Amino acid sequence: SDFTIEEYDTGGPTLYGHPMAEGAMAVAAAPFYYTEVYCSAFPENCFDQRPPPYLEPFSSLGGIPILFDQNGTRIDSVDRKKPDVTAADGIDNTFFQSDIPSDVLNGVDPDPHPNFFGTSAAAPNVAAIAALIQQARPGYGPGEVYSRLETTAADVTQRINEDYTLVPIASGRDPWSGHGFVKADDAVPPLSIAITNTEATSVDVSGSEEAVRLTWRLVGSGDETNVSEFVITHRYFGGEFRERARIEANGAGEYTETIEDLPVGTHQFRIKGVGAEDTLLVENRVRTTVRASEVNVTAYPNPFSGPVNLSVTLPEMQGNEQEVTVRVFDILGRHVATPIRDGTI
Repeated sequence: SDFTIEEYDTGGPTLYGHPMAEGAMAVAAAPFYYTEVYCSAFPENCFDQRPPPYLEPFSSLGGIPILFDQNGTRIDSVDRKKPDVTAADGIDNTFFQSDIPSDVLNGVDPDPHPNFFGTSAAAPNVAAIAALIQQARPGYGPGEVYSRLETTAADVTQRINEDYTLVPIASGRDPWSGHGFVKADDAVPPLSIAITNTEATSVDVSGSEEAVRLTWRLVGSGDETNVSEFVITHRYFGGEFRERARIEANGAGEYTETIEDLPVGTHQFRIKGVGAEDTLLVENRVRTTVRASEVNVTAYPNPFSGPVNLSVTLPEMQGNEQEVTVRVFDILGRHVATPIRDGTI
């Protein structure tokens, strides 16, 4: 060949677009088999025993300045310090990409599941850890969740080059790995209190349409259980949550409450432990389905080639109006239509 490519690999930053949006968290990627746990189990896979994790060769370098606003007007240069953190890719899934053969990397991945590589695979791992943080501390805002992810991250000091050699990167926060590799066990704060063993069971109550008995346990110790009462909210199918009951809390232990006058259908309950001025301290959710006697309605003949009219007749309610949802499924159980969504009778 008489030509060479001179404008391809500039070595400059390439992270741009929505990961640079204000308030977004941009995630770099490191293969799972080049992390501390796997390098300890398979040391022969890692590079000269240099401390992992190692950044993927395709993980983008941050540092592109923002020079224009959304209208194209020139603004003072803004550098948003991306990426924010690093997480593992090459994770198992059920359908996407292909499996790492069991004879590769000394059998580091013996299962048959496909492995998903890329920053698109790493980002959901961080989202899952963020959800655990939010569950442990329901009162946290986005900034507090981000802070837990960033301040507990492990420093990343090596990245894999295109020739599969290691290249050192700066210690501390850097434009390759951000604050470092997110560690779930450090990022998720310990539970000082929790609502556990949550159950919802249909029960018969005289004079009530249908009823569900909720049971739960508040765990914790000492002053950490500053829950003054439980607020139970309820929603029917996809409706809004509405408050149904308040129960005084008396420290750690078992609690129960029966919610009456529930129509047939799917119900979700949120049990919130609150302190002074209804400050949310802890919560849990439980879902149950109240069923009537089963009725099968089919179109005949089936299968059919032309249009079919299905008629659904609902009984008149003897109390407050109720929301009704009617869904139609084919013989394979696939949802094909919702002729009535959140209607009322």
